[in-house]
Amino acid sequence: MLVLESTHTTNKYSQMNTENIKFKPWIIYGPIVVWLLFWFGSLIGYIFSGLEEYVPWCIPHFEGCTSVSKAGRYGTSFYLFKILLIPATILLFIYWIDVYRWQRFQRILSARLATLILVSGCIGAVFLIAHLTALGLDCEICRTFRNYGTKGFFVFTIAAQWMLYFHLRSTFSKELSTRCFFVICVLVTFEMLLSGTVQFFWEDTRWIENGIAWRSTFYLSFAPFLVSKLWKR
Repeated sequence: MLVLESTHTTNKYSQMNTENIKFKPWIIYGPIVVWLLFWFGSLIGYIFSGLEEYVPWCIPHFEGCTSVSKAGRYGTSFYLFKILLIPATILLFIYWIDVYRWQRFQRILSARLATLILVSGCIGAVFLIAHLTALGLDCEICRTFRNYGTKGFFVFTIAAQWMLYFHLRSTFSKELSTRCFFVICVLVTFEMLLSGTVQFFWEDTRWIENGIAWRSTFYLSFAPFLVSKLWKR
């Protein structure tokens, strides 16, 4: 009888200790800070560019009167974009490291696939850091960074997002965050396909591409917050 009680007590405490072990990201509030800095940083930069008459007034997400990069290229916005969005992108880089640590903590996803998600996400963040750093600077290499920075960011980040979603679907399929994350993946993919095909139907597509960039950036910056809601599961 004493042996049975001792075994039961040991199992009980072992279960309690296991339940108390939770994943701890390097920066707890990093994902929500990424979301807020991208949303409000780009909007504040656009407002200052409009006030200083560098860009026209409109709702850029739908009217596409200016690009995201042009909104942060001149005047006060040149400094605001770098002060607010570069730290946000660095936090995004750290977020992908935390995603890798979380996946290895769960021991569900293979090390190879987890590493592939990590590399793809981090490369996307590095492309965006290069773009933001070169934004507003006049040099040949700066123009190269600006041209390829956003493209690399979208391509590698979207790839990492889809790979991550298939992991979330197999583990947290019933969670609201997973379903919202899927919607974001679909929306961004649709926007990228639209950006690549719209030029075959219209001549002046700059306003469409500008709107797509604004919307897609907003979608992708919200995704880390959704994933972070699953870290406590």
